[in-house]
Amino acid sequence: MTMAKNETLVSVKNLFSSEQNKNLEKEITEILMQEDIPIICVNREQQKKRLMPFSSLYGNGSRFWQQKHSWSYYISEECNKKIEELTNTKPVNWDVDIHPNVPENDTNESINNSEETPDLSFHLDLLNQLTANKTNNSSSSNTSVSNTGSCAVSKPLNHSDEVGNIDYHVNLLNQLIANKTKDPKIISGVLVNAVRDTAIINRNIIMGAIQYPNIEAKNLTQNLVKSTIEMVKISSYFQMENTFQNELINTLVQKRECPIVKHMIRVYLQGIAFLEFYNKLMSSSYAVSRLRIEFKEKYFPFYAALLPHLDPSQITLERVFYKGMRAIQPNMFYNWALGLLIHDIGKDASVEYNEGEANYIRSNAVDHVKLGISSITNKTNYCREAAIITGYHHDYYNKGGSYGVYYNYSLNFKKNNPGKSQDFCIGFDLENLLKCEVLGYFPAKVLEIIDIYDSLTDTNRIHSKVLNHNEAINKMWNEYIINQRMLDPILFNIFVTFKNIRK
Repeated sequence: MTMAKNETLVSVKNLFSSEQNKNLEKEITEILMQEDIPIICVNREQQKKRLMPFSSLYGNGSRFWQQKHSWSYYISEECNKKIEELTNTKPVNWDVDIHPNVPENDTNESINNSEETPDLSFHLDLLNQLTANKTNNSSSSNTSVSNTGSCAVSKPLNHSDEVGNIDYHVNLLNQLIANKTKDPKIISGVLVNAVRDTAIINRNIIMGAIQYPNIEAKNLTQNLVKSTIEMVKISSYFQMENTFQNELINTLVQKRECPIVKHMIRVYLQGIAFLEFYNKLMSSSYAVSRLRIEFKEKYFPFYAALLPHLDPSQITLERVFYKGMRAIQPNMFYNWALGLLIHDIGKDASVEYNEGEANYIRSNAVDHVKLGISSITNKTNYCREAAIITGYHHDYYNKGGSYGVYYNYSLNFKKNNPGKSQDFCIGFDLENLLKCEVLGYFPAKVLEIIDIYDSLTDTNRIHSKVLNHNEAINKMWNEYIINQRMLDPILFNIFVTFKNIRK
């Protein structure tokens, strides 16, 4: 079809119904969403023509181009060629394929990005004194990790032995794969030990490295980073295979561990299992379509309150998730898994987990996210995503009990960029977060949910009643979504589905 000014257009109806594309509806839909391809809407009766985002039209009807009315829908020939290119190169199956065997010469470039890292000093300007205060504490203890499993921070002396412990666990897990071991008790036991020791060793070495200048500290921790990345890859593989149950894992998390370590183990294993579940969900176009159907009635009021500056007609699923919901690609999966593993390395034993106002010292809680992001950024070469997750997992959409570091950063950013507004709720890409285009970061919003759930159901709770699954879910929905709008309701409901399936 040719219109004025020699504009060649392609009918959206023909785009989906052509013989070549009849099996690619899901892929084409995702491309139209993610690439922000505009739809040209033509009404010949009224002699009108306008551009509309595909996401807006799709939100009002997943097959809007087939509806009987006076409007017809087109895309430009240039956009059509772009779709053809992407459908020829993009794999159909978006399930994450994580293979544990990494070549010996692998430099882990996908996780430890070699490109220039954006300046994170906006988080760190007030942290120097905090870091200095922690230095004396970290150098006063020389506790052995392997003998006590305690949360005490040890001075970074025998790094080769400690890092060798992580490598030992990696080799054990690789042997389980090579031997095709299927016994969930064996796998879970080895896995829990591997995660426990890796978490403790990271905490001890990184906290000990605080006393060193940044460059020297990064040299001291470089082997730690490399070995931890390997452990994350191999442990993620076992979660992909679903070879163990949650209850077995909880049983194997030994009582001699301090609460922080046990919490870190459970949150990490639950977190990577959830991310894999989410990816499988995203491989089905039905899941996203169902969310669109439910969105107006079930979720609209929550997000309209978060984005009050937008016209209600603009509040769609694509306003919640920047460029639409999508699966997590492998490199990001590993980066986020690292963040889950080390998210609480800045926390010391004096900080309780959601134990109620009587036992809550806010300054201690605030310090642990600041110390975490500061030490990971300044003292290691861990990827920036892991550092951001550590510092942002208590932002809670900047509501209620928020004490993450993103809120202050966003205030400063908007002050330096007048007129800037956050027009989306959740971003998958770090750049969208750092440009303050979104209210939250996807892995941090996931971690908030898992973090609170684990604290509410933790059998080691001292000052508050231990909640069962249903009690915890009801409390989180009523207090942290309905009353305070802290957690994300869509991600929360996906989490509930995930927990119910794995119970």
